[in-house]
Amino acid sequence: MGGSCLIVEYRLSFEDFLDARDEKEVVSQKPLESFALGRKLILLFSGVALIAWNLISTSIMSLGALLVLAAIAASHFSKRHAINKRDTELRNDFELFSAGKYTFEADTRGWRLCSERDEQVHDWEELFMIKESPRILYLVTYTGACTLPKTALSSAQLSQLKMWCER
Repeated sequence: MGGSCLIVEYRLSFEDFLDARDEKEVVSQKPLESFALGRKLILLFSGVALIAWNLISTSIMSLGALLVLAAIAASHFSKRHAINKRDTELRNDFELFSAGKYTFEADTRGWRLCSERDEQVHDWEELFMIKESPRILYLVTYTGACTLPKTALSSAQLSQLKMWCER
């Protein structure tokens, strides 16, 4: 690294990790939610059909009412289970791939990101996307990405970094 240099050490928080992954997570949850919704609708329609068929037998009406109640209960518990399972998966991913200490260095030529597991060195010409949120600055190349919490940078450092990114 040469010229004017910016050096920052930080630990990525779980909230920063989630902020960086938000679009990917919405896409990956949709199939799970639609599958669970389909099961709930089948239970609900079966119960309503059996209640409507109460002209034939009162025992069938009781079975229909039980199926409607089961559908309502299943919707509550399956949604909670899916959220807990997804949260556990995300926390495991965070601990496995993103937890730990990072050192970020940048200058007029590019940046270097070092962690306990990896070192990435990139020129600014490799940068093809910058994602910014209130919490993070996410620098993306074709071979890697850097999640940089804005809390790790002073306002002057953040301005300097954005200027290098825009070149």
